[in-house]
Amino acid sequence: RRRILDSVREMSSSGMSPFYPLFVLSAPTLLIATAALSLHQFKMFYIAFTNMANERSGNPLWMMVQPVMKDLARVMEGVLGNAYSFKPGLTHVMLTALMLAIIVSLERVRSAVLASKRAPARLD
Repeated sequence: RRRILDSVREMSSSGMSPFYPLFVLSAPTLLIATAALSLHQFKMFYIAFTNMANERSGNPLWMMVQPVMKDLARVMEGVLGNAYSFKPGLTHVMLTALMLAIIVSLERVRSAVLASKRAPARLD
């Protein structure tokens, strides 16, 4: 028990949070859950987009934009398949989780670089 307390003190004195191990263990699960939700949102957007592209309306502005949307919807259906039958699989979820992890880490690197640029230069 004393070793655990010593290691927690050592982590907090070194600038590392004692909650870091909890973060490391829970981050992959949170990334996978976020990726699954993101892909579900994409599926809903994909269905809504194809429905809007195929909708007939009398609005002159809409009639001007609709051919472009219809062509884009046709290309998307050629690549992804029918909007209603699109079902992201485990590979899609894992690749999306990997992309989210890369985006989060690059944001942390960017903020560290900005913080180092803002800090005054020290001459040792």
